[in-house]
Amino acid sequence: MITTEMFTNSFYYPAPGFDIQPLKRFTHLCDNFLYANLFINKEDVLKWYTRELNRGDFEILETKTYDDFREEDFFELDDKYRQHLANWPRLYMQKNELSDYLKTFEPAHQLPQFLIHFRVKRKSLDKVINLFYFTGEGIASYIVLSQNGKYAPKVLATIQTGMMEKPTGVMNNFYSNENNARPLLWLRGFEPDGYFYGFRGNDNDALENLGVFSVKVIDFRAWYCGIYNPYSDRKRYVKAFVTAEQNTKNLQLSPQYFSQNHTYRIERLNPNDAAYLDNFVVCGAHHLNQLNQMNNQINGVAWEKLLDYNTNCASMQIEILQNYLNENKITENLLIFPHCTEDEGKLYHESILTIINRTETVLSSPYDFFDLFVTE
Repeated sequence: MITTEMFTNSFYYPAPGFDIQPLKRFTHLCDNFLYANLFINKEDVLKWYTRELNRGDFEILETKTYDDFREEDFFELDDKYRQHLANWPRLYMQKNELSDYLKTFEPAHQLPQFLIHFRVKRKSLDKVINLFYFTGEGIASYIVLSQNGKYAPKVLATIQTGMMEKPTGVMNNFYSNENNARPLLWLRGFEPDGYFYGFRGNDNDALENLGVFSVKVIDFRAWYCGIYNPYSDRKRYVKAFVTAEQNTKNLQLSPQYFSQNHTYRIERLNPNDAAYLDNFVVCGAHHLNQLNQMNNQINGVAWEKLLDYNTNCASMQIEILQNYLNENKITENLLIFPHCTEDEGKLYHESILTIINRTETVLSSPYDFFDLFVTE
């Protein structure tokens, strides 16, 4: 059963299609990943996720499948959940939105219902996580799992759903009610160049600083998700947002991560600060233009030249960097833009302690390595 406790420690993801990015990026915040999807074949889900979660940094420990999925059997519900389901549309949706919503999802009632539970080990972090992939409409399942807003997931992801990623739409209306619990992060995203539900992806305002969650705190590299479609790219533009109130909270690096030889720079670096940059060898990524923007900094190391596709965790990356420094007899201070994922903060820190050079790691936002910080 998916309990309210599990839900509050979850990454909740409506209409994910085929996507393991959350399991690569958010295991520091979430133990449970809840994927709600309609109009998808169970065998396709099993085949794709079994393949993707049994290679690289993942290992499937157990897979359970359930047919004839019903929320009453698998979710912890309150007594009024049917009333909540009946009432939420008129409270948070416009009439035209409600009409489109009902027309879109009505055919799904006749399709097979299932739930698949993957127990997965993230090997580099030595952590076991759960992925629950179930037949469900994203908003309705959210209402039921949250017990009409009493609880919230740790992270909400709405990427190219056609409705939920709108920053001033139905979910924003829901979170505008101060009685409803809010997630720590809301990930919003869209398809850059495709047609979906009548609008072009690049006309979508999912990434604008609008609504209750109006402050961008994480800007992800290319994110690939969605249903395979020969006419559509799986690449999405995705950013994470917090509320203005959350953004003003005092986030401080935990004392255990302070080191005389290895420090973190939280604010954005000024590329015109030439005198400052002259003191460092810059290690960054060309594809993010981090090296090119540093006043044409010559004294730099590009991650792309050091790493290959199989370098999939922070410890491997830092080991390769250390070998490069040794081979080229580089003893200067390093200014590092991390190339690993957001949930590898602790692993990155443990690895960086092996570097003999003095280092300064640039985090454009504390949310990049949130597990290194304490909140007050």
